[in-house]
Amino acid sequence: IYWYDEEREGYAERFNTETCPDVCIPIMESIEKMLPGDQLYVGSEAWNHHAGVGVQFNNTEKVDKAISKRYGQPKDLSDYLKTAQVLGYESWRAMYEAHNRNFPKATGIIGWMHNSPWPSLIWQLYDYYLNPTGAFFGTKKACEPLHIQYSYDDHSIWIINNELKSYPDSKVFIKIYNSDLTEKLSKDLTVNIKKEKRERIFTLPAINNLSVVYFLKLSIEKNQIVKSTQLYWLTTNKDIFTGEHFWYYSPLKTHADMSLIRKMPGAHVDVVSNVQRINNTYYATVKITNSGDYLAFFIWIKLYNKSTKKIIAPVFWSDNCVSLFPGESIQIKGVIPADFTDGDIIVKTEGWNC
Repeated sequence: IYWYDEEREGYAERFNTETCPDVCIPIMESIEKMLPGDQLYVGSEAWNHHAGVGVQFNNTEKVDKAISKRYGQPKDLSDYLKTAQVLGYESWRAMYEAHNRNFPKATGIIGWMHNSPWPSLIWQLYDYYLNPTGAFFGTKKACEPLHIQYSYDDHSIWIINNELKSYPDSKVFIKIYNSDLTEKLSKDLTVNIKKEKRERIFTLPAINNLSVVYFLKLSIEKNQIVKSTQLYWLTTNKDIFTGEHFWYYSPLKTHADMSLIRKMPGAHVDVVSNVQRINNTYYATVKITNSGDYLAFFIWIKLYNKSTKKIIAPVFWSDNCVSLFPGESIQIKGVIPADFTDGDIIVKTEGWNC
């Protein structure tokens, strides 16, 4: 909500040359390279050494608090890092989406920052080892040329089209589900999407008997081809600011409560993958199908070298950190320069609950 709140000093207006939510914690594979074994925990001396400079940034306590207050206390480092990716995804996506919507009042934004020049815990979409964070994929999603999005302040649904192409008679699907996947809203629209335009197309009505955590799914289809799709995990408990302002953050009095996400039922996905090398490039195709009865949440695809067991980076994915409802499938493509690996490649998926 911060990016939509006009009372916040850094909300989406004008041209912001340096800002970010600062939720850019690397994945476990990078953390294990960064820290010695006896320092492999949040808040260790080595951990804080890889944070920022100055009392404002020399630890991750503000991120730690946001994780535990919003999503519940992680049980271990692996759980902490997994939760940090989810928080980073939604935080960075919201930042860019707010600027999408508020143009031309908001003329531009430079997220701080793209990548780190050394092994770091902050300020990066992908880390020193070229592994992306959840923030990277949230940013990638928000900045797609044709995009459907939700506004956290007034519950409006917008289509942002930055393409030099119109999409007449496009189908838009808006659905809300309770945490048990009971459908609470279903709205189908036909929209003439104009080139280089942004448009409010719908505002969500008040809905009775929502679960504390619920899901909003948005999608655009043209000729039965999905052009943009989004999943938002939302809560009936909202963020409430204290009213204090600091140049580097705005403290919260009450955090939105997403902790029920930790109690998600298990889901099952089927994964079919193919990796082939053509000249100096590997091409991966991964099809994921939710064959279970519950939402498969925040599925992350990773590639590993079969011989060394080490993660391969960089991989240029068409999408990642995806969520699938029962029966849904998605096909994702990845491109890997051959210079960054040799030998056979193993495809693995890691989901929040699958």
